[in-house]
Parts: sequence; C-alpha cells; structure tokens
Amino acid sequence: MLLRKILSIPIFAASATLAFGQFAGFVNKGLVGVGRVPAATFDKAGDGRQDTLGGFSAMAIDTNSLVYTAGRISGRIVGLPDRGFGDGATDFRPRLEMYDFVISPYYGESPVAQGQITFTNTATVLFRYGSEGLPYTGFDAANTNAPVVPQSPAGSIGGGRRSLDAEGLVLTADGGYWVSDEYGPAMFRFNSEARLMETILPPAALLPAQGSFPGRLNFTGNSAPTSGRRNNRGLEGLSLTPDGKRLVAFLQSPTIQDGGAGGLGRNTRILQLDADPASATYGKVVAEHVYQLTLNGNTTTNTHTPVSEVVALNASTFLVLERDGIGRGATPGLSPTYKRIVLASTAPASNIAGTAYDLERGAPGQISLPNTGTTLPEGITPVARQDFVDLLDATQLAKFGLNTSTNQDVNSLSEKWEAISLIPLKDPANPDDYLMLLGNDNDFKSDVVYHNGVPVGTNAVQVDIMLLAYRVTLPGVSTVRAANAAPTIAISLPSGNSYAQGALPFTATVADTDGIVVKVEFFEDGVKLGEDTAFPWVWNFNPTVGTHTYRVVATDNSGAVSEASRSINVTAGNIGTLHHRIPGLRRRHRWLSPLGRLFRRCCQDWHFDQRAVQLQLGQCSGRRPRPDRGGHRQPRAHLHQRPGQPHRHPRHRRRAHLPGAPRLRLRGRHRRPGRRPAVFVGVECAQVRVSLRHASSRQRRQLHPRPILHRERRSRRPLQRD
Repeated sequence: MLLRKILSIPIFAASATLAFGQFAGFVNKGLVGVGRVPAATFDKAGDGRQDTLGGFSAMAIDTNSLVYTAGRISGRIVGLPDRGFGDGATDFRPRLEMYDFVISPYYGESPVAQGQITFTNTATVLFRYGSEGLPYTGFDAANTNAPVVPQSPAGSIGGGRRSLDAEGLVLTADGGYWVSDEYGPAMFRFNSEARLMETILPPAALLPAQGSFPGRLNFTGNSAPTSGRRNNRGLEGLSLTPDGKRLVAFLQSPTIQDGGAGGLGRNTRILQLDADPASATYGKVVAEHVYQLTLNGNTTTNTHTPVSEVVALNASTFLVLERDGIGRGATPGLSPTYKRIVLASTAPASNIAGTAYDLERGAPGQISLPNTGTTLPEGITPVARQDFVDLLDATQLAKFGLNTSTNQDVNSLSEKWEAISLIPLKDPANPDDYLMLLGNDNDFKSDVVYHNGVPVGTNAVQVDIMLLAYRVTLPGVSTVRAANAAPTIAISLPSGNSYAQGALPFTATVADTDGIVVKVEFFEDGVKLGEDTAFPWVWNFNPTVGTHTYRVVATDNSGAVSEASRSINVTAGNIGTLHHRIPGLRRRHRWLSPLGRLFRRCCQDWHFDQRAVQLQLGQCSGRRPRPDRGGHRQPRAHLHQRPGQPHRHPRHRRRAHLPGAPRLRLRGRHRRPGRRPAVFVGVECAQVRVSLRHASSRQRRQLHPRPILHRERRSRRPLQRD
C-alpha cells in the first residue's frame, strides 16, 4: 500500500491546489474519502433508544488510539453535538459522543461509491457540574437574575440548570476536555469523566451585556445584546497549539460593537489563552488578533461568512473553516457559494489583547473595530489569510457522488460543516502529509427527533451525519515556539521638552506581538513612582519644578523587559487660558455679597490671562448664610470646597482649585457681632500687585481690577453658581 501511495503522488500533483507566498509548501491533494451515518440513528445514552444522535459541532482524534494497517487507519473520534433540536427550545443534555472509525483512502481519479470512512457510535458521556453532578441543559440561557455563567430560568424546562451550547473541543494530555460554547461565550475544562473543573470567560468586549455601560450580563441566544458577542455566534472554534501552551478560541462573527449585528461586519477575533497551569497568566488572554471574513455568506455576497472551526498547526499558523449558510438542511433551491479551509497566520498581525478593544461598549476609553470594510485603524494589522481547500470543488465532489445542486437530494452537500481534525499519514516519502477530516453538524435533522426518551420534533428534510477526508501537505506542523519577543514601549508626555507645573498623566504606550504586558513601572530620576498592571498604563502625579528624567519599564507574561526614557523641564505654573463661570456667587448669599458685588462690576464670564493670575480672596464673617430660594442653607465654604470635602468652619482655611484655573484661598477670622466683615483681595501678575481693603459698599463699587480681569460682556443678571 505504501508503494501505491508513492506511485500516486504524480496524480495528486496534476490536480493539487498549491498555496503561495508565506504559505508556500501547503498543498491540497484532494478528496480521498466519504462516510455517513443515517440521521435517524440513536446514540448510546440510557438504553440506546433515548436520544437521536447529533452531528459534529466539533471533533477530536485520539492520536493514542491510531492504528496503521495495510493502508488503513483506525482509531477513536470524540464528537461534540451542540444544544439539541429546536435551537435552545428543548432540554437536551449536552454530551460527548465516542466513535470508532476506519479510513481506507481512495487515491484514484475515476468515480467511486462512498464508504471509504466508516464510523460507529460506541459510547455517550454527559457533561456534568457541581458536587451533585447535575447534567447541563441545552435550553436557552435566559436567566437574567444576575447570572455569572449561562443558566436556564428556574421555571423553564431547563429547570434552572446551567446552559451549554458546545461548539469547540480539545483533548487534554490528562484525558480531559476543553470545551467552548456560544451562550457565554465561555471555555470550560472538564476531567476525563466530563465533570466540570473550571470556567474561563473572555474579555468584557465579548461578553453579552444588555443596556448602556455598565450593562447587565444576559446570555440568552434568542436576542442580540447591546455589547459583546452576537447571539448564537460565540466561540465556535477551539484548538490547542502543538506545544500545549496556548488555547486558541475563534469568535464566529464580529461582536455587536464591531458590526456583528448586521451582515457587513468583517472583523472578528482570534483569542489565545495561556494554557500552562504553571504560568502566572494561566487562563488569561495573552494574544488577540483581528481576522477578516469574506462577504460570501449568501448568494448576493452581502453577508459575512462565519467561522466554524480552527486547528492550530503551530504557534502562529492555523487552519480555519469558513462557510456560508447554504446547503441541504437550509433554505431549499439555493446552491452554496463559499465553504473553504483557509490558511491563517498571526505572525504579521497586531496583538490587541489587553487594550481598549477589549472593553465593554461604552466603557471609558473603549474602541471598536470598524463596522464594515477591511480598513483598520492605523497601527492595526489583521491576520494574513489565503484560501486553501474548496469544499465546493465540483470535480472532487462528483468523484464520490456528491453535489451542490439547487435541486437538493441526499447527496447534496449539507449547510453546516463545523469540525476539523488531522490524522498524520506517516508516509516516509511525504512526511508532511495528513488526512484532514471534516464533519458536519446535521442539527438533529432526523424525521423524528428524540430527547430524553420522548419525541421533541420532526424534520421534513433529513440530513445524515457525514465525514469527508482530504489529503493535504502541511509543512511547519511543530511544537517548537519561537523565542519570546520583548514588548515595545513608548512614553506619552506633553509635547516638547518643557512642561508647566501641574497634574501630569504619565502614560506608557505598550505592545507585545506574542503575549501581553503584565506590569509597567514608572520612574522619575531613578526613583520609582509606582506601577500599573492593566490598560491604560497611566500613573498620575504632580512633578516638582526642574529638569527630570522619566523612565518606564514594561514586563510581559514571559518575563521579557523593555524600557524607554525621556527628559523634560518642568517650569512653575500651569494655569493656562480659561473661560469659566465663577461658581458659588449668588446675590442672596449674604456672606459672599462683597465678592459678588466686586465681581459683578467686571463680568459674568471671566477670562484669566495665561500664567498671569494668582488670586487670593479672603473674608471673615460671623453670620450664617441666608437660605436660598428653596429654603436650604448654603454652606459657607461652597465656593472653595473641593468635591467630596467635608464642610469646615469658616475660621479654617478652605481651598479650591478648578482644572486649569488659579488657586483660590479663603482665610479669615470672626469679628465682633454687628461689625462689617472685612474682605481682603490681592491680585498679582507680572506687572500689577494690588492689595485693597474695603470697608464700605461705595468703595467696593469703585473697585475695578482691569489689568487682570477683562470684561467680555456686561450682564444685569446675578452670577449663578454652576
């Protein structure tokens, strides 16, 4: 049989599809096998007559079970059906399906009958959680009572149990499973008995939140959220890099804020999570890249093609299954337009993990990806992609009696192809050759569907569970990971080399191509000011006057360190030009009447010359303020009191500082009852220093500090407090 393989290679070369550019060496040698199981088959739950067997939303090959004999390959497949019949309307118990399979690839060119792949369901294992081992439900996760994970309503047929719409599957080295779902979207780790061990949720940008920020989590699949994943378009694909270090999760469609609500959004995301239990960032997203979809989702090419599965070939190269929504089981009378395996590389792509793109819609500083088109913001590079295997190749399909005809029959290609798995061929002449298995999700399209031993629905069109096998050459499948790249970092400080003294936001702009920055430290003249451990990497402080050297040091999740520094000269004063209505000045506030009369002589809107004014206001009064028109007494220190600062007795010093405005200081002491309060006003600038004491209203009306306070307009209205 090995000789037969070697001799057949020229035949493959004549009809092979070759990749090019950065994907040079990848070769599609064509379809070599087809197998099917009737839609009406029951699985092994209960007595074997309880539940209709579901198709492949995902599958994984147990490589330890593979046996190579006389040109045939046998082994075990672990299959994953989704949430059951009716799109979340039934109490289907999510599960794993175990299959024994045998593949005898057909390498000829002439037409042949199907049957090169045989697979038989041998066992069914239900997913369970909690100390009581409760089974999950496929019923809609419509519990809105502050859920933290997808859960069915208490009064529903789901019985308040946790909901699971399983879509992605990975086998772990210890015999357990990673599963991704659409309701969350979330990732769950189960042990070898399918009991829940841990739950990981993605960044806030992907979680379904309802309402304005901060929204309320709502995991239902029946309606779209305000922010996060599109309903029924969660983490559809899941894979583990060959070195076991990264868990790769693929969002099926763009988020709502990235244009996922309609059909024209094209920017979805690939997440990479740290899967090393010994790592400090275990379970966290350490890389996130933008993957751009096609618009071949329908016959009029105005709907994006959702992603159904991903397989990691190495740390940066992936097989991606992208497809339309057309085929047997969907709208009849249409022919599919796009079902392909795509080669994808994150090597040139920008890592947006831990940035403003990961925030919930409406959060301060949040950024969304473009809702349409493929033009991304400056500095963001998408994943490189190239079409590789066309599942709609009419010649390849016809060889095995399959078709894409609008006049659909049992051999018409079904709508949902959602599973990929690889089997190494171990061909010495072609060491990079694999069998690529593709499985369909038949959506339980049996004539009569059974869940938990009772019929729950019927289907006019039946769709068998099928497997296709392609022979492909995949160079670069490797456990070797490139050396960790250090993060890049830059300091964001005021432009120029000089800064007027005041509050200074010390900001670091960081990026990491193959991981995330976990810590940024801020230094002034070698002295550590502090550190930040999350975006937006800012340290706020007030620098002293003088020339300082500022340095930032960034550390990534693998321990690599980068730093940047910059020197600036801090000068005295940071008043700036300000147009501001002076707060707190009301004619009816008797204790402020001297100031009110003084300021009303000038204007209602004040203009402070840049870096020119330092204004000190002082008064003393033994009288309590009059009630305002609403009957409420106004605190004496309201003008000078900072937000949140408790009220103080007027004899104490009270200060206020409006952003960018002069500092106002109020000081004074009590006078004997019946005496007019004394008010001291000092106005300073480079040219004028005025110090006046006013003892009468006539003198106060004559005051007019024109050198500093410029009249912009006169108004008869009293000044109002903002």
